[in-house]
Amino acid sequence: MSFPLSFLSRKPSSQKNNYVYRGALQGHFGKILSLGATDDGKLLASGGADGTWVWDLETMKEMRGPSSGGIMGATTAIVWIKRDDDPGECLFYGTQEGYVVRWRQRAGAPDFEEFFCEQLARPAEITGLAFDPLSNCLAVCNRDGVVQIHAVDSSMNLRSLYVKQIPNC
Repeated sequence: MSFPLSFLSRKPSSQKNNYVYRGALQGHFGKILSLGATDDGKLLASGGADGTWVWDLETMKEMRGPSSGGIMGATTAIVWIKRDDDPGECLFYGTQEGYVVRWRQRAGAPDFEEFFCEQLARPAEITGLAFDPLSNCLAVCNRDGVVQIHAVDSSMNLRSLYVKQIPNC
């Protein structure tokens, strides 16, 4: 059974009526566990048990991407990364089995391809991803209390800088 990804599903309810219902995105099978939009609001990534989907919010259509899910598990965390020295944005997501994956949009094309997939040294469900554009660092945390900081270079590759396990987490 397909479930709609419906955002802003109520009539405008803000005090200034800033929010408008635009429609439902159809496609995921099962629960949606994570969402992330690009800074310009043109693309939305959604993740769940059936993997990662990327949506064009101007056309309200799914964009093509590599198959995901499977042995990597459900998509549990999503972040879009844009560096000042790179015109494009990359999608990084984390999975239930402890993988960090990077997709990048093909130049001049509407589809995405996978450029990076690595399982963390202590694999557990990734519960959060955060990017700091000032330092170009990506923070990754997982269900076992491990926090990792990675430098993101100009090619959007990761280099581990710091790993810490937080006890009794």
